[in-house]
Amino acid sequence: MKWVEVDTKVKGYGRDIIYANEMFWLAHYNPNGIAYSNDLKKWIDIKLDDSKFELSNLAYGNGIFIANGSSGTENKTYIAISEDGINWNYKQLDIQTTSKLSLNINSCKFINNRFIFIAGFSSYNTLTNIRTNTILIYETLDGQNI
Repeated sequence: MKWVEVDTKVKGYGRDIIYANEMFWLAHYNPNGIAYSNDLKKWIDIKLDDSKFELSNLAYGNGIFIANGSSGTENKTYIAISEDGINWNYKQLDIQTTSKLSLNINSCKFINNRFIFIAGFSSYNTLTNIRTNTILIYETLDGQNI
């Protein structure tokens, strides 16, 4: 197998790549963005809001793109949703906890006709010096009802 190196000229750190709607889609952070190409050579880059999350995951299914990642500068948990991969809207997730924390979404996949997120957070008890890690799984068909 021969590997060919291609300079995308996209700024940032590449984190995920998918193929959807006859295009390659590249998720990157620092800065956050989604770049797309039909040939892996010429890329068009779309900027996403750096304050929402540190982008690392991109998935496509049911005609919808979902992007997400580690917690951003806001103390909230967001995903980005798009029908065309170019125009993005942000949705804050109700993580159903009483404390003010944000989740790191470590994985997002389209599996069995639904989007599945694996998220988690850590809590630290200063009295016992014990850190507890919690793994949560979320699912949605459309990115709206989670």
